[in-house]
Amino acid sequence: NVAGYALGVGTALLGEKAAMAFTEAGETEIGGHYNDQLRTLLDMLKDNLNLLYYSELKEQMNMIREFRDDELE
Repeated sequence: NVAGYALGVGTALLGEKAAMAFTEAGETEIGGHYNDQLRTLLDMLKDNLNLLYYSELKEQMNMIREFRDDELE
């Protein structure tokens, strides 16, 4: 909690533009993480196309896409 607070205060002291730059960089990094997760799942599908028939996997991939798109929006 203290580290999070200190980071917030430090970012605020840098000004609005710096705060927005940090926020954008964080969101971009998170979007990349979601893309990595999707690539891993797609690699699994490449090795076993039968996994396409499992609706849980489709749902999981759709949720990851939705979260990624929300984050990058």
